[in-house]
Amino acid sequence: MYPLLQVGTFNEIVDPAGSGQTDEDSYKALTALGILSAIQSLVKATFNETDIMAQMEGTLTDMIALVLQNGVLDFYEEMFALLDLFTTVSVSPRMWQMLQVIFEAFGRDAFDNFTDMVSVLYNFVKVDVETFLSDTKHVEIIMSMCKTVMSGDPGEDSQIHACKLLEVMVLQCQGRIDSYIPSIAEIALERLTRECKTPNLRTMCIQVVISILYYNPTMMLTLLEKTHVASSPEPITTQFFTQWLKDADLYGGVHDRKMSVLAFCSLLQCPLRMDAVCKLAPQIVPVMIGQLMELIDAYKAVAQDEEDDEEDIDDEEEEDEELDSEEDGVDEEGKEYLKALAKKASNALGASESSDEGSESSEGDGLTLLEIDYETVVDDEDLIDEFFTFKNTLELLSASGDPNWYSLLTSALSLEHLESIKTLFVTAEQRKAARDSRKIEEQGGYQFVVTQVPNNFVFSS
Repeated sequence: MYPLLQVGTFNEIVDPAGSGQTDEDSYKALTALGILSAIQSLVKATFNETDIMAQMEGTLTDMIALVLQNGVLDFYEEMFALLDLFTTVSVSPRMWQMLQVIFEAFGRDAFDNFTDMVSVLYNFVKVDVETFLSDTKHVEIIMSMCKTVMSGDPGEDSQIHACKLLEVMVLQCQGRIDSYIPSIAEIALERLTRECKTPNLRTMCIQVVISILYYNPTMMLTLLEKTHVASSPEPITTQFFTQWLKDADLYGGVHDRKMSVLAFCSLLQCPLRMDAVCKLAPQIVPVMIGQLMELIDAYKAVAQDEEDDEEDIDDEEEEDEELDSEEDGVDEEGKEYLKALAKKASNALGASESSDEGSESSEGDGLTLLEIDYETVVDDEDLIDEFFTFKNTLELLSASGDPNWYSLLTSALSLEHLESIKTLFVTAEQRKAARDSRKIEEQGGYQFVVTQVPNNFVFSS
């Protein structure tokens, strides 16, 4: 616990009014960074010790508040990293108070640190959604920060993270923040009408809209019809769907492709059929087929990555056993910290490689950095399966009382498309069987009826 004793020293060293220009200031900054490094090491090493983490949170909160409230920019990144650790599993009342501190710092001088703080903001939305929704001020803080980032010029990386945060909020709070949905859609659509230097930002803006379309297609279609580009009297509906279909090949990883397919399924079943959607209808099912076929490969890549990670963990455990047998001088706390660092580095490297491969083309498989860092309820395969949803959607439309709509949707399907649909239907059934098997296993396995065996058998009449 020695690093925690240094909190007081850190608070004394940090001078909010310091210029950072003199040799003494530079020495103080290096000393403070050394203290923070030691503190972070301890927090990471004891991450699974709930009681210790709670004690450290209480001790470190004042230090974090001191830095953020006094605008000590040199240590913002480290403060947000600590806040991320303290809110990853649960969010205490003390941490909820820090949300206001973060918001004030953002409005004052932390605008350029949005990517550093966004993981903490995500935790507030994802980890404790009930408390998040219990106070409208929480929602308004996230909305305000994302709107500021999207309307300003912080760089497209920050805007991509703002889009992701909005998407997470929509998916985690489905049906519970409907009064904010028009504003969320407006933030994404407004940025979409301006130039995007990279396709990543454009597809993320689209992701925000299709997340709304997924759970409430009627609401989103109505909003699209009310939205106009400044230079045109026409609604943005046709432009949006055209761009979505055009960018389908740019989607990478699992989450974005899955969301695209699920949103298309909701759109196809929606009774409100805009002219813009009808005109583009023959293109939709072929695009869904392409994304689902890519998802088959993506899931295989994820499974391979997980297998490789398990092998790495086994190798690390063997190395630990060798160290123990040799009575190495590394203590238990140090080994736990090294394990945490190794795991974090492995995840980052794998995600980075996947992201590098998938950012420029549709060839990249596996998980992207964003979906590793920001999970949603939609990413749970046991709750929502895109293959089965696709199968059910086509079967429902085929049996519906609107043969013209089904005929329009399938009018551009080739023989190759039809073969792919067969493959996807088989995949849907296989995935359903795997889910059912997992549920049975979680419940303790198959339950066999035990019948009483008689003690005496009579073999003669």
